[in-house]
Amino acid sequence: MKLALPCFGLLLAALMPWGAASAGQVAPAASACPVASDGLYPAPPARAQDIPWNRWLLDCVPPLRHERGGRWPLVLWHGPQWKGVSDADLKAYAARGIVPTVRLVTEDIPRAQRLQRLGLPVIALEGKGGAWPYDQAGDAKLWALDLPPGAEIPDRWRREPDPLRLDLWAKAADQLRDVLRAYQAAGVTLDAAWLDYEGHPAILDYDALLAAPKARAKVPPAALASPEAFYAYRRQLWIQLMSAYVAGPIREFYPSASVTNWIHLLSSPEHPAQSWDNWYQPDLSATLFTATNPVAYGVDTAFQNVWPPGREPDQASVDRAYMHILLRQPSVDAQNRALKAPYLHAVPWVARWVRDVDDSRTPVMSRTAYREALRHLWLRGTAAMQVFNPLRNSHPAESLAEVQDAVAVYDEMLAWHDLLDHGEVMNYQVPGPDDQGLLWSGVRTANTALVRLYPLGKDAPKWLDITVWPGQRVVLQVPAGGTSYRIERTSASAQARVFRLSVPAAPAVHRP
Repeated sequence: MKLALPCFGLLLAALMPWGAASAGQVAPAASACPVASDGLYPAPPARAQDIPWNRWLLDCVPPLRHERGGRWPLVLWHGPQWKGVSDADLKAYAARGIVPTVRLVTEDIPRAQRLQRLGLPVIALEGKGGAWPYDQAGDAKLWALDLPPGAEIPDRWRREPDPLRLDLWAKAADQLRDVLRAYQAAGVTLDAAWLDYEGHPAILDYDALLAAPKARAKVPPAALASPEAFYAYRRQLWIQLMSAYVAGPIREFYPSASVTNWIHLLSSPEHPAQSWDNWYQPDLSATLFTATNPVAYGVDTAFQNVWPPGREPDQASVDRAYMHILLRQPSVDAQNRALKAPYLHAVPWVARWVRDVDDSRTPVMSRTAYREALRHLWLRGTAAMQVFNPLRNSHPAESLAEVQDAVAVYDEMLAWHDLLDHGEVMNYQVPGPDDQGLLWSGVRTANTALVRLYPLGKDAPKWLDITVWPGQRVVLQVPAGGTSYRIERTSASAQARVFRLSVPAAPAVHRP
């Protein structure tokens, strides 16, 4: 969106993404929309119920107020369900920035054809896990570790695969090629494959492998020197296998497609990415994937690993801990991409409330702080987002809230799509789990910048002094609740002009 700079009032009127809906947009039917909890702890589980999910997405998520243009839509883990959906419904979802996905199976070709006929992108999303693709060989005795008999061997080890059975990866790649060949024969262009393939050998047990003499002999001795060495080896091996046998076949048929997979990201010794358990990732470089897939989850496992034992939680402190968790992996990945592979783009998974250990005693992030985190993710090199919103019968409002929050912030950021498309990330710094200072993010082009400021504590700095361009310093005021600034200059020698944008800390959350 390229706009001239009229007077301040007209600028705000043109750019503010928080104004009234455009003419012709119908307000959501309030009475049909459930309300998510927004306290320190999740609401008690509700009774299982029939959930009118497709209707909720239309009634409870307003249409975008800004044109999506050529930017990717949001992709939902639990998106619009295909059964009974009309072309008008598909267009209505797209008007909300949402496009349903297809699976890489031939049965979904008619769905892909419908999306393509309506001018919507065809994006594949499906999950595979566990022992895939090793278990394609059938009986575990044909692919599992060669463990000795005996009661001292845990049963779960007997379904751990021999990691270097590359013949089984090749079989999986050939099956994928068959599907892609059918897609191509049907005239379908696959625009993206943002996959969720998780499993072996990325989760292979170190001690189990040590107990398997034939499988162990295939692994370099240095990779078995310690649990830490094996952790790095198995992670790098998995990324390489996924690149060769999943990304490779997809790009054989669709060279221009955006292709990524769960937690494929860049990590380096200088800027290592962290997992939920605070383990640092090994050196992970560019592969045949065209995009990275860092994770920004408000997940209880990560929270428990950063929260000091015995400390009584309060909402502000909990929000700071989750802000650290959500920003750290995408920010480090973005920094590594800028240094090592700037041609890659990022498609992170995002979610406010993820239960990994299902511990209801773990506090959750507020929706206001979560929306703030999403703003900063967009300003740190994010090209698209996948929203992890599994539909829980016991907490359906939470699944809807994930969509509402992601769409609301996406709509805000679409006002700056030109800057997001072409801008350079200005700051990758990640606040610590209890950092009470100033969080800021920004993007800049040759003569325009957008900077977002958010104080993490009441004693955070009240001003930010930054050099936007060489020789061009500006001092920005930091109000409570956060705000954004647009900074302009007409030439390299011109004095920068600063416009403060009246951005509320969080757009209104729809409530019945």
